[in-house]
Amino acid sequence: DFYFRSQKYDEALQQFQLGLKEDAKNALHYNERLIAVYEKTGRDGDAQRLAKGLVDKNPKDTTANELYAGLLLQNLKPSTSTQSLNELRTLVQNSPTDGAVHLDLARGYFGTRQPDKAITEALDAMQYEAKRQSPRSGVMLNARLIAGTVYEDRGQHANALEQASLILQMEPNNPNGRLIRD
Repeated sequence: DFYFRSQKYDEALQQFQLGLKEDAKNALHYNERLIAVYEKTGRDGDAQRLAKGLVDKNPKDTTANELYAGLLLQNLKPSTSTQSLNELRTLVQNSPTDGAVHLDLARGYFGTRQPDKAITEALDAMQYEAKRQSPRSGVMLNARLIAGTVYEDRGQHANALEQASLILQMEPNNPNGRLIRD
């Protein structure tokens, strides 16, 4: 991790690969770090392939699912949106109570202009996240942003205002929350 934090990505890559060979019981951790190096060095295809492999080997691992979902969203293009959304749906099936994965699917739907599916997944993300012992504010906030935007676009101003109020309670200066509210 020292080399990674120092932005010496070639050395970090070598160390993580060495760790992977010498410490097989922590392979998941080393592979996750390799994905981060690939991302930082512009090797998005390698990062995505490795993340997919991790999910295939560890379908119930929340971290692997969230990591792969994030990569799918980063690389969401019109030409690959159907495949990416299918992959995201599979990740939700693998981790049905993970709010972050539902949020990523909501983002995918929102980004491909499927508001009905986006709001369903955003509401699911909030529901599952609220049940966690320590809900992640980033998941809740972003799910509320999607829900609020969809509600406002539909003309459901009361629902949009409710989401905006909750967003602004979390982050009083959030520009998107203010936009929905105003």
